[in-house]
Amino acid sequence: MTQHRSIRAELLHRVTGLLVGPLDDDEIIRSPPADTYLSGILWPEGELLDQIEDDQDDGASSSDDGDTDVGVPGYRAVRPCSLGLTFAASVEATIVVSTLDTSRYVPIEREPAGGGRPVRHWRRQKLDYRIELSGREPATWRTNEFIGSDGATFVDQDMEIHVRRRVSGALQVLTITMINRSSDDDQRLRDERCLFQSGLEVKAVTPNGQGAIQPRPALPPQGSDPDALSSALLYKDVVEYAVGHGVAATWELPIDQRIAVVRTSWMPAAIVKGMDPSGHPELIEFHRTYPSAFRAEWLSRFEARGEVVAALARFANAYQHWIAEELASKKDGIEASLQAAAEINLEQCRTAARRIEQGVRVLTESDDAWRAFALANLAMDRQARFDAKGDRKGPLIWRPFQLAYILLVIPTLVEPQHDDRTTVDLLWFPTGGGKTEAYLGLTAFQIFLRRLTANTRRQKGGVDVLMRYTLRLLTVQQFQRAASLICACDSIRKEHIDLGEAAISLGLYVGGDATPNRVSDARDALQAERDGQKPRSTPCQLLNCPVCGSDLTPSNYSMRPDSSAIDIRCSNASCQTQSDPLPVITVDDFIYLSPTSLLIGTVDKFAQLPRRRDLRTLFGIDDSVPPGLIIQDELHLISGPLGLWLDYMRLSWTCCLPVTISGRRSSGRQQQLGRRLAKFGRCLIAMFCSSRRRDSRLRTPFSRIEMTKEPIVFTLVSPQPAEARSSRSKLLQPRCCKQPNPCDKTVLILFSSIHIGQRCYISTVCESSEERMHSCRTTSPANDLSCKPHGRSAENT
Repeated sequence: MTQHRSIRAELLHRVTGLLVGPLDDDEIIRSPPADTYLSGILWPEGELLDQIEDDQDDGASSSDDGDTDVGVPGYRAVRPCSLGLTFAASVEATIVVSTLDTSRYVPIEREPAGGGRPVRHWRRQKLDYRIELSGREPATWRTNEFIGSDGATFVDQDMEIHVRRRVSGALQVLTITMINRSSDDDQRLRDERCLFQSGLEVKAVTPNGQGAIQPRPALPPQGSDPDALSSALLYKDVVEYAVGHGVAATWELPIDQRIAVVRTSWMPAAIVKGMDPSGHPELIEFHRTYPSAFRAEWLSRFEARGEVVAALARFANAYQHWIAEELASKKDGIEASLQAAAEINLEQCRTAARRIEQGVRVLTESDDAWRAFALANLAMDRQARFDAKGDRKGPLIWRPFQLAYILLVIPTLVEPQHDDRTTVDLLWFPTGGGKTEAYLGLTAFQIFLRRLTANTRRQKGGVDVLMRYTLRLLTVQQFQRAASLICACDSIRKEHIDLGEAAISLGLYVGGDATPNRVSDARDALQAERDGQKPRSTPCQLLNCPVCGSDLTPSNYSMRPDSSAIDIRCSNASCQTQSDPLPVITVDDFIYLSPTSLLIGTVDKFAQLPRRRDLRTLFGIDDSVPPGLIIQDELHLISGPLGLWLDYMRLSWTCCLPVTISGRRSSGRQQQLGRRLAKFGRCLIAMFCSSRRRDSRLRTPFSRIEMTKEPIVFTLVSPQPAEARSSRSKLLQPRCCKQPNPCDKTVLILFSSIHIGQRCYISTVCESSEERMHSCRTTSPANDLSCKPHGRSAENT
């Protein structure tokens, strides 16, 4: 640890020397210092940025639409000429303010070593000024009289220290500012008039020699922002001794909540404690009793169900015990303003614990769930031992948060009518902590569960899991990681006859710029690859075998004679695939023909849902077995318009996906439509690499309708007697297509409270895909409806 800290300190020192300076205390540099150093400069007062530096006309071009994002005119047009800091100290303190490393550079002429014309260089001169505050100064004052390093007092007309003092009882709050008073009228060179490595250091001590700087009074969190309240609770013991203005403020570790020195810093550093994925010490006793409980191989033993479930129950109890001992017992000691946040966090922990215990109960009571869990662990352990893992090859050992997350989600996958099925289960953990393994484990569980419970899946296959990304490059990367798991799952399927004949497969669904949409395009791209070309869109997305790691070249990809698929075969004779085709599909036409168990795609790819009939196979519309799990990775990339658009796409999926109740497909009546909209019918999980703004980021893409707590549902049916109408759900007769009864089937109308001006936009979706789609709008809240037909069939809309 000591070695790591010394290396970090040396790295920070060198980076600071390159960006702020100096590289040497008495350095002489050849290039102008303003061109040598990028930060830590106070410019002459009123100095403006050059036009080329302002970037006010240089926008960032977009390759997608060809437009240019124009810069903001005048943004940061004036260079900084001052910096400062604010702190609180005892009124009896003696305060000394120094200029730290602040320096000027003066030009000198030096002859080259080989002779010739003198060349201008720049020599550093450290100012080393200080002033002393006695406490008798007025509330606001400024000075340019300083004490030098030799103790003599002098005046520097080009620099000024401004002090503002506020006294409250025994505490004084001071704001000290350094200002570069050089002007453009000065005939000196620009770099002569700048202050480099600028900074302030304040030392405050009491008459008995102790530190006099105290924590600044903290304002209580205002409003009901859950993030602000949660952060205030989390950092309730963290105090602030100073705040910088135009620069950061730093200080040493306090002694008894007091420090003696604060200073400014252009390169602030802080030691952030790491997160230990091995879990809390509360798990030590659990490890002693069940030393293999986190090993996927141990959890995959079919015959040891009782022992495994007992271990998982003890694991859940350890979490409950931690909540009671570490959280609930300390809640009463928290200040009143943070009690609400503490109660919310405590209740969320208890809810998570309850759901984890439900997961253990499901594994105890459901034979299919237990077998799917064991098979999923077997698959995860098998893929972890593939040669393709390289140095990371070895048995899979779950981290506690991964296993807890899997147990938490299992009940919503097994029980379609579970109350938590409407919940988006967000998994947050720092980058590189193992989020991918957690949701891949759930993916394997869902695939095997469907194979054990749905005859359609055993015979024909189909999409069990949809995994959505926002960035195409990221999608392809995760596709390569998921390929190993799917290969392991399919090899297990071949070993268990009751898992069916249909292959467990993986599909990549990202659009024509990366993978071909059509068979003909795939054939042409494959030929181009073999000819040594690099087509932009290619089916050759796997560069290495996901099992053995051998290189996959275009020669490993071959189109079947009947053009029904592209076979990917590893040419390594020792590969466990034994030259069988890899269960991987990268061409849209083949995905529609043989829907894959796991489909990985970008969110925008599904925008073609209203105009392509062959997407029905991806959503199980014809076989009544829709995807059961939707994974949204990199949730932090979804916000604003993209999140709103994704919400409407999700509602479209809701209306298209068939709802299964007690194993039978719903009839499409109002009760089932309401359940379809309210329950969504799918389990949805999301991954996040930041804990900030998680609620707002979830609210946009996964709210039922943006800005609406609950959607308002109406059913449009054939005319019925007036007495059948109720005040709560009006049976409306649509006026569209100029036909007496244009919509025979039940139509679902979704009212969104997103208003543009005074107009409320309403969308309707016909229950039967053969009916026309209609777009309705009204200027009053759902009173006067008028429908306008698009004039195109649903298939082409």
